[in-house]
Amino acid sequence: SHHIRVAALTALCSVIEKLLSSDELDDGQKKMSDDLLKKLREQVHDETPFLRQHYLQLWTSLIQQKKCPVKQYLSVFELGLHRLRDKACGVRKHAVTLIMHMVLNNPYFVIDSTRAQLEKGENDAETKLVELRQELEKLNKNKKEDKKMEEKKSQSDDEDSGAEDKTVDEDDEMNVDNNQVNI
Repeated sequence: SHHIRVAALTALCSVIEKLLSSDELDDGQKKMSDDLLKKLREQVHDETPFLRQHYLQLWTSLIQQKKCPVKQYLSVFELGLHRLRDKACGVRKHAVTLIMHMVLNNPYFVIDSTRAQLEKGENDAETKLVELRQELEKLNKNKKEDKKMEEKKSQSDDEDSGAEDKTVDEDDEMNVDNNQVNI
């Protein structure tokens, strides 16, 4: 009966969850969990659509709990893709759910943390840019003041010697372009 097989699959999945929830597995436990995962993967070829559907629900549960080992991830993803072509609508529906959760819980592409890291880096870069612009403005201001001081000094020296007045050269100033941001 398919009810007994569903119960057996659920029990198998519970054992896998318990095994994979411990942090340190010895070699025997690793081999046992690999064998049980292989057994669970083999159930995809069951002739009863209800069992194939339940099988996909169990894998979705493992994925959501992050209990699927990374080395098994690709093969489970391929099984989900294969089930998208199943003749039973319920199986296809659960295959889509499995694939969706695999994409959302993918260990190689963590969307939320990647987005947070990018936003943090962008904020840090903007803060640094503002600081650099302020420092550049201070340097330009100091440079203007130094030129004025030199000009006054040279004017007082020139008055004594009769030379012409000099003006501040604005071309020497470093430009601050607030509209151009290269990050």
